[in-house]
Amino acid sequence: HGAEQFPGGARMGTTFTGILVINDRVAVAHVGASRAILVRDGKVIPLTLDHSLVASLVRVGQMTEEEAAKSDERNVLVRCIDARVPMDESGFDGLVALGYEDGTLAVRAGDIVIITSDGVWGVVGESDFLDLIGKHTGAQQIANAIVRRALANGSDDNSTAMVVTWA
Repeated sequence: HGAEQFPGGARMGTTFTGILVINDRVAVAHVGASRAILVRDGKVIPLTLDHSLVASLVRVGQMTEEEAAKSDERNVLVRCIDARVPMDESGFDGLVALGYEDGTLAVRAGDIVIITSDGVWGVVGESDFLDLIGKHTGAQQIANAIVRRALANGSDDNSTAMVVTWA
């Protein structure tokens, strides 16, 4: 009901980033502004691209990263799971993923996949991830440290982290 009551008639939606692990392969599904990264051999490799208006403008060179970070439109999604889908004749009133992306990758020992909400990305950078991985062992400890860092750095959005490690 929140989508119908949102001021100004703006549409509301949500993001989704998830992985499915099958043996030594990981399938990634993504829509919106949550992110997934692979940390391999001390490097941070993005597995997703933000589906936000400002990220789209940055990718085509119409806005800088600095302008995007300060933009009033930084939370506007161009792809999302839309909560305002009208019920059709069949009675379906479910959520619909608009323009999702998926893909797979091979993982190996030492790899770490991190999925975070947008509340983490605004305030925790790549060097922070590497620092926290170096200081903590175990997926849960790393995830907790990421959320604590986001909150300590002033996150004003939901801050969630999921970490999967391969031995």
